[in-house]
Amino acid sequence: MASRVVYLAFILPVLLSFALGGSVMAQVLQEPGRELVMWPPDRPASGATGDGTLQILGLNPAYSATEPVAIQVAVRDDALDCGDLYVTIYDAATDEVVAQDGFFEQCFAGSNSTIPLNGGFLKTIDEPGNYEIRVVVSDAAGTRTATAGDVFSVG
Repeated sequence: MASRVVYLAFILPVLLSFALGGSVMAQVLQEPGRELVMWPPDRPASGATGDGTLQILGLNPAYSATEPVAIQVAVRDDALDCGDLYVTIYDAATDEVVAQDGFFEQCFAGSNSTIPLNGGFLKTIDEPGNYEIRVVVSDAAGTRTATAGDVFSVG
């Protein structure tokens, strides 16, 4: 009797949740443009990276501990004229994320504007060291992305 209660109360819900979760994941991955990404995107080892679609504007090679890192991003691809911008700063020594921000629904079709709209990315890093900044822009459908990166130091 006790083993039947344990089975019904604990084991069966776990099995059902795995089956339901697997079926939902399979349905989502069948949609066009969907893929399962298991690893984070590669980051630059040093220097500016990217294919020229994105350009990081306003990034200095060195900052003081009280000076904020302020950037904007120029997009040179009309297919990315409306989408999301993600900015991440990594500590070059430890590969840990130091600062991160997302700017959603950045639409600037035809205006050749820089993003983020209505201001820029602004973060103060108070720990001296070397850092890597990485920007990713994805289109509104999430099917196309562009990346760029660079390095800077805080003294």
